[in-house]
This record gives sequence, structure tokens and C-alpha cells, in this order.
Amino acid sequence: NDGRRTGFHPPKLTDALLWAKRTGAVLELDKKPTTSFRNIAATVKAANAAENVIFISYNDDQAAEIAAIDPDLMMTASAYGDRDVAKLEARGVDRTRLIGWTGVDEPKPYAWQRLMKVGVEPAFGTLGRKGKRLDDVYLADGDGSEYDALAADGLVLLATDEPYRVADLIRADDVGRAACGR
Repeated sequence: NDGRRTGFHPPKLTDALLWAKRTGAVLELDKKPTTSFRNIAATVKAANAAENVIFISYNDDQAAEIAAIDPDLMMTASAYGDRDVAKLEARGVDRTRLIGWTGVDEPKPYAWQRLMKVGVEPAFGTLGRKGKRLDDVYLADGDGSEYDALAADGLVLLATDEPYRVADLIRADDVGRAACGR
């Protein structure tokens, strides 16, 4: 909307969780300073939507806090290989509930391969400040091939500021859908 005021109001968390549960969507929940992981987890549990949620952690302390609240919650946490995963496990994080966040600066296929070797799916972001983010670089030519290359290099979860444009361009999701028969 280019910074223009709209009449749209964001939904309440409970409404978003119920929508995700009804549609099969998966929401990434980013804790803000005005709440706690415990409050968010309680809302997720009340909506019976734990299978539709991934908690975002920004450091090992937050990852450990999420795991302590409920070890079955899915989360992203910074991890680039087996040593990072082992450190998180030592703090109570279950690797089967972990998605390894590998940043936004540059693709790290070597880290994605190391994570996959230890059973952790990798995540990476092309989002960020407009004009500096990889989304702007990748979308400049209009073909989406860079996104397909990320998937070919082993990336499982992509965080982008341009989900609709990326979805229209990439073919990796079509290949995945065909492989699983959907």
C-alpha cells in the first residue's frame, strides 16, 4: 500500500489461528515485546492449532524458553550445522521440532546440506529493507530462477517480503506438489 493508511485491521491471533487450522495454513509467530512466549503458547493451545504454528526465536535463550514451555512446539532457531543443533538440544530443543534459520545475508547451501544431514530442515530469508533485500535483486529480472536455485540447493523454508510475486514465479513448489501427489 506504499505507506498509505487503509481501513484494514489485522486479525486477532485467535482468529488467525482458527483460520490456519481450517485451511491447513502454517503461521510463523514472531513474539513482540508486549507479550510472552507463554501467553502465545497458551493461545495456540486453546485454539488447538499447534500443528499450524512455527514459533520464531532470535537466540538460543528464546529457543530454550519455547522448548521449556512445550517441547512439542515447532520453532525456528539459528543453526548452521550439527554443532548448533547439538547446542540447542543441550538446552532442551527437540531437533524434530526445529527448523534451522540461516539468516538473510546470502544463501548458505553448505549449511542447508549440513542441517539436512542431521534431520533439520533449513530456512533462509530474502526479506529485509526495501532496496537492500535479496527479494529486490532476485525479482529484478522477473524470472524467479534465483528462488528455484535456492530450492535446488536444499532450502526448505523461504521467508520473503514478496510471497505472491515469488509464488507466481517459482516452479520448485510445482515440482514438490507433483512429487507428493497433490
